[in-house]
This record gives sequence, structure tokens and C-alpha cells, in this order.
Amino acid sequence: ALALLAIPMMYGNAVYPVISRLYLSSKGDLRFLYERSFKYMLLIGIAVSAGIYATSDRIISTFYGKEYLASSVVLSIIGWHLCLRFANIMSGFTLSAMDRQRSRVLSQGVAVASKIALNFVLIPFYGVIGAAFATLIAEVIFFISYNFFVSRCGIKINVIKPFIKPAIAALIMIVTLRIVALYFLENFLIAVIVGIFSYAVSLFALRAIDGEDKRIIDEVVRNA
Repeated sequence: ALALLAIPMMYGNAVYPVISRLYLSSKGDLRFLYERSFKYMLLIGIAVSAGIYATSDRIISTFYGKEYLASSVVLSIIGWHLCLRFANIMSGFTLSAMDRQRSRVLSQGVAVASKIALNFVLIPFYGVIGAAFATLIAEVIFFISYNFFVSRCGIKINVIKPFIKPAIAALIMIVTLRIVALYFLENFLIAVIVGIFSYAVSLFALRAIDGEDKRIIDEVVRNA
């Protein structure tokens, strides 16, 4: 699952020079770019997390064998931290481009300290499931910290609104996968295809991607 983090890293590298330039020339354009980039990372990250949650048992049985199926519960929990990690990577690139390395390091330090503390509290009672929840909670703290520092730089956005439509689409995808799996969906590859199709159709129906999004994505792809 961590290999999927290459997606926000590639996107961040593509927009990093643009963020640096806009920070010096136009805060308004920078806010617009950051808001849209934040949205795109959530669109992808929520789909990845929801897909892992819905197919965690198939992922484990396909790649590790059915004797490890019990660990699918841990994967279904820890997978949710990826949607926040996608957004956090974008926020980290933005802070670096604005020469706010100190804020970035401080946020990382707070997240690491909170994860260590949570591990001490949760693991003795809940074992590996407690460790999974510690990772998820620490990522939430990381998310809050990063966005606090980004907003202090004058780049204030609504961080709740971008979650709504992708979350609805993700819920539809999860329900679709669970319903279809009851009958004939045992192949992991087919599950991935069905999940992507369901999520994409739901986003289209919800009008989560507008014309401006398409223009920006096309420009970023060409720059990359």
C-alpha cells in the first residue's frame, strides 16, 4: 500500500516549482492551486483507502495466503491513514516551497511523538490493532498540524468540503464491492476494476470534477 504514495510524490514534484513561483508573485493563485491540489489528493487517497478497506481480505489472501487472513482487520484500519497521507504530502511540499521547513519539521515531530505515546497506551490493551489505530490517529494529528501551519502562511482553505463528495463516492464503491462479492467477486483484479469503475461513475454523477479541474490536471500532466 505504501508504494501508492508515489502518486502524491510525483504530483508534488510536478507542482513544486509552480508553488514556489506563486508564493512570490500571487498569493491568490497559490491558494487556488493548493486548494485544487488538496482536492485531487483526497480524491485519489480516499479511493485508495476505501478500496483497501473493502478488499482487505482479498489483498491478504492474494499476496500472503489465507493463513494470514486474520491480519486483514489491521489492514482495513491502517489503510484509512493513506487518504490523509496523500493530502499531507501535498501540504508538506507546499510548506517547503514557501520556505517553512521549520513548520514542517515541527509537524512531523508532533506526529511522531503522538504515535509513540499512542503505541504505549493502545498496544498493551489491543495489540496490533491498537498499533493500527495509533498510526491512524497520528496521521490525523499530522493532518491538523500541517494545515494549521499552511493557513498561518495565508493559504486558508476549507479542509472539510473536499472530503464530502469523495466520501460519498467511496461509500458507494464499498457497498458495490461488498454486494458483488457476495455472489461472484473473488478475483482481486476484478475487484480493483469494479471498484475503480464504481468510484469514477459516482464522482461523475456527483459532479466532483469540474471543467477547471480538467484544465489543471491536463496542465500538470504536461509539465510532469
